[in-house]
Amino acid sequence: MEVAGDRVVVIGLGVSGSAAARLLARRGARVLGSDSAPDPMSRDEMAALEGLGIAIETGGHSPNLLDGADLVVLSPGVDPGAGPAAQALGRAMKVVSEVEVASWYFDGTVVGITGSNGKSTTTALAAEMLAAGGVRTVPGGNLGRAFSTIVDDEEDIEVVVLELSSFQLEQVDAFRAETGVMLNVTPDHLDRYPALESYEAAKARLWEGQRKEDWAIFSADDPGAARLAATAPGIKIPFTLGGRPGTYGGWIEERAGVKQAVASLPDEEKPSLLFRADDVPLPGPHNLSNALAATLVARRYGADVDAIGVGLRRFKGLEHRMELVGSVEGVSFYDDSKATNVDSARASLSSFLSDVVLIAGGKHKGTSYLPLREEVLRCCKAVVLTGEARPYLREELEGAVPIYEEESLAAAVDRAFYLARPRGVVLLAPACSSFDMFDNYKQRGRIFQGVVRDLLGDKSKENDRQ
Repeated sequence: MEVAGDRVVVIGLGVSGSAAARLLARRGARVLGSDSAPDPMSRDEMAALEGLGIAIETGGHSPNLLDGADLVVLSPGVDPGAGPAAQALGRAMKVVSEVEVASWYFDGTVVGITGSNGKSTTTALAAEMLAAGGVRTVPGGNLGRAFSTIVDDEEDIEVVVLELSSFQLEQVDAFRAETGVMLNVTPDHLDRYPALESYEAAKARLWEGQRKEDWAIFSADDPGAARLAATAPGIKIPFTLGGRPGTYGGWIEERAGVKQAVASLPDEEKPSLLFRADDVPLPGPHNLSNALAATLVARRYGADVDAIGVGLRRFKGLEHRMELVGSVEGVSFYDDSKATNVDSARASLSSFLSDVVLIAGGKHKGTSYLPLREEVLRCCKAVVLTGEARPYLREELEGAVPIYEEESLAAAVDRAFYLARPRGVVLLAPACSSFDMFDNYKQRGRIFQGVVRDLLGDKSKENDRQ
């Protein structure tokens, strides 16, 4: 799209908004970036934007911000229902997302992966498998670098694998994911969306730009994903942990006493074995499902069974996603700070059999915590709560197991360690976002890991003195 000479307003100067501003400025647009935060970036980052001729206002939005704008770009953290974003939409201005902008200037193939949970793992694993198969690829979007930064910085990328949140998909228009993957759809972000239907509609935009030859990969085990897939214009490719789902798809079956992933795909004469379930490096049935989805993506772009195996072996998981931090006096500590909603916390708990002390809480997102109760009853010996969501969690988990509350994450870890001894598990799976106490889930996870490592050091010193 030609933007040279156009006046473009970018609302929100986080990672995505700044990346879009740079991309558009380098293509001749007159860009104004506006952010309500007083310090949305470092001084060096601001100077770099201003060096490209980008005008910047921070600490609020000026009343005439939208005057004369030819295009408005929303950063994903900006609520389109409030402030100048809502004004722009109300005035029928052209309003798009950063992902939409980047797609205008990318000549390769786009794989889009969305869902309430598992997006990051599936995105990273698919990119690993493609790279092992010799495909020039890079992961991005909500994972790693913004799509606009990839377009700006990389050359000769054949396939970009994008993790896409509902926020990033809200304002797409011509964006096309040649392969679009829907992992699951469970209630989330109801503090932003007026109803679950609005959240689902944002997710379903993943497939809006598809053509009939494109692939719509979705979980047949998830009712929300399966329901939304019915509207996808592309070839429907379901995957399931059960038996064969149809003409095309991926599934798990037992052969000679070994569970194996199998797929039947367009342009393949017969079903093919992909990997053994035991080859998946991360625990839990949800990660087996994620691996199956990633493999279907990799197969479409030429990764053979050997490349898939290499990708699985190379993949060590992602930071703050069921990451084993260490063990202290027989107690294992797992960091799943990325479990920012109820369903992802349930999936985390499903990886364990018993003796779990769950650390949960954070910013309340308007969803019910009752779905956690069954897993808590099954495998937890106690729950320790932190953050503003404490009263909501306590109300809906009361009576399942003993519940404790702490003001800080450090105090919660200390309490959980005491409760988990002698041979239990301390699991950080908050079921909430981090913004009441931390900048993001990564900071929350780093602090958790720091407290655990302090425990490791303290116990090591004690042993040395004995």
